[in-house]
Amino acid sequence: QIQLMATTAQLRQHQEGNEFRYRVALDILLAAEREANQLIDDINSALAAHSEKGKALKAEAAKLRAERSEALASTDKGKGRARSVSVLSEDDSDDEQGLPRNLAGEEHSSKTLALQLRLREARMSLHKVHFLKGDVYHILGDAQTDNERDAYARAEELRRLLLKGTGSAFNSFIAADDASVRH
Repeated sequence: QIQLMATTAQLRQHQEGNEFRYRVALDILLAAEREANQLIDDINSALAAHSEKGKALKAEAAKLRAERSEALASTDKGKGRARSVSVLSEDDSDDEQGLPRNLAGEEHSSKTLALQLRLREARMSLHKVHFLKGDVYHILGDAQTDNERDAYARAEELRRLLLKGTGSAFNSFIAADDASVRH
């Protein structure tokens, strides 16, 4: 939706017969900005709720590990020998995030990655909207100089955020891909 609005605004700027084409484009871009900000807020809310579910999943896995550890300790037969059997099966062992390596842990990781990628897409769309708004404000003249600077500054801020986040999102994707290869 946001991408479509941004493209529509660009096309409206090229309608040479319309003397209000830049104002129309600006109105579309402002609506696209509201949509993008709402989408980003919704995704952040979903990520926060999903993170809470992840904490509960980690706590449940830790509790299970503790119970198994206690059960193992109570069944040891003295003589000073340590038991060489793992407390957890491979399916229940923790990955680097503390999530169990079972279906629930994999689903949680997959959904987290999907939400993070969706957030990145929304931020990229918002970056485009801010940049296009800066262009329109520039064309509208000196009266819009402050708005132009603000739009370009916001676009730059988002660009930096996107570039900073690229490494971690890529590393998460690689880690998830490696985990699926191991199973």
